[in-house]
This record gives sequence, C-alpha cells and structure tokens, in this order.
Amino acid sequence: EIVCRALEALMQREHPARAAVLSRLAIDRRPAVVRVALPFALEHLSTEELFPLLNGVQQATNVELREIAAEGLAELRAKQNLNKAEAALQELSRAVDARSWSDVELYAAEVAKSIPRHPEVEFQLARAAALQGDHRRALVTLHHLLGLGKAWRERAQSEGDFACLHGNQAWASLFE
Repeated sequence: EIVCRALEALMQREHPARAAVLSRLAIDRRPAVVRVALPFALEHLSTEELFPLLNGVQQATNVELREIAAEGLAELRAKQNLNKAEAALQELSRAVDARSWSDVELYAAEVAKSIPRHPEVEFQLARAAALQGDHRRALVTLHHLLGLGKAWRERAQSEGDFACLHGNQAWASLFE
C-alpha cells in the first residue's frame, strides 16, 4: 500500500522520478502496484514500449496480474485503432478534396472498422456524392446527418461542395 501511494503521488506531479514508476511496472509483479502504474504507462509510453511490458506482465503466474495485463493490452489496441481511424478521417477529407473516389471508399472503410457510421465519414461521403453529381445519394446521407443536430445542419448549409444542390427542391426541403 505504501508503494502504491508513493507511485500515485509521483504520477500526480512533474518529477524526475516519474521514470521510476515506469520501471516499477516493468519489474514489480504485485497486482496493486501494476494496477496503479498501468494507467500512467498507457498514457505516457509509446506502443513499442508498452507491448513488451504488458506481455511480460501477462506471462506472470498470478491470475489477477494476467487479467490486469489483458485489460491493458485491450485498451492499448483500442487506442491504436482509434489513432488509425483518426488518421484515415484526415485522409478521407483529402481524398474528397482531390476527387480520388477509390481512395474515398478505402478511407471510409478504414474508419468504419473502428467507428461504424461516424458522422464525419457520412459527411465526407455526402460531399463526394455531391461532387460526383449523385444528388440522391448526397441528399439521403445528409438527411441522416441533419438528424444528428444543429452543428451538422449549419455545416451542411455552409459547405461549398453542396452548392450544386441549392437549386434542388429536395435539398431545400431538408432545411425547412
């Protein structure tokens, strides 16, 4: 318990001894210590540093330690997937701007692996459809987005890529 409190105190402030917390995680096999140090490690270590640490902890004979390590690995994988999805979202927007339709589909699928029906993906797909002249698909997608709130409505109204739809009666009815 004393070690855990000391670790918590070190993690609460900037201190050169923070590295000790991380090395403690690497060598200490007491579940309470690992449980305290793990969130800090997940936040401050790179994936390359964390996987060996967590794999080492997962090899322990203590069942509780293995469970803690499994939770940490699951959280790390989820974090990696989210980072990949965020990068794919940025590339998706660039692909729409570049009118690279095959890349649009590729990046939309990449995001969907981690975050199904992400509103930004839907928005970019609607932009792509509008730019390709597929007004029906753009309108169907936008209709779904407009139900998600005022911010999406304002964004769709101000988006230049939808200018080609302004004369379209279905487009106008979305904003009535």
